[in-house]
Amino acid sequence: DPSTTDPTTDTGTTDPTTDTEGPACGDGNVDPGESCDDGNMVDDDACSNACEWASRIVFITSSVHAGGDLGGLAGADTICNELAAAANLPGTYMAWLSTSEGSPASRFVQSSVPYLTTAGIKVADDWADLSDGSLDMIVAKTESNGPIPNASYSCNGTARQSWTGTNGDATPSANNCSDFTSSDSTGAIGRNSSTTEWSLCNPSVTCAVTAPIYCFQQ
Repeated sequence: DPSTTDPTTDTGTTDPTTDTEGPACGDGNVDPGESCDDGNMVDDDACSNACEWASRIVFITSSVHAGGDLGGLAGADTICNELAAAANLPGTYMAWLSTSEGSPASRFVQSSVPYLTTAGIKVADDWADLSDGSLDMIVAKTESNGPIPNASYSCNGTARQSWTGTNGDATPSANNCSDFTSSDSTGAIGRNSSTTEWSLCNPSVTCAVTAPIYCFQQ
């Protein structure tokens, strides 16, 4: 019957196996090769039209932890990501900590865009600036843009400290609370009220001390 369409020759139906529509920047899915995808093509927001972060967020945790109770890098990263998610921050986060398993120098995305606090203050131009031993501005906000909690230890006259186990150039320091799993050791701590001692104020503090940690968007 010539009035019946042969489904084998019907060109009006799109064959999903030959459909050329594929992943694209702006579709709302973070596809391979994309750092972000916010589902739009607005170039002056956090995620650019090239699906790259226009900046990366750094915050200090609103929670404090004994250096020996962080659960290593995995535990500290979990702390960062849970706090970021609760504050509706975009992306994924890693803790600025070093152990025998890695350091910021070996683990982090070495960003070509600025690092900003949750208040939008630039602390470094890019990775090279972040790891040169001196920040442009201190990291002065938590994940929810609140004030930073004090540590139970003072270095150079202030309790504004953060656990790091890391030198200012993002490499491991000598002491890290037994990979941040034991309070029966010592670890390096940074002064978060300083642009120069932010990662290392005292290289050997008892790991029973409680302090917040730095978290960086990847």
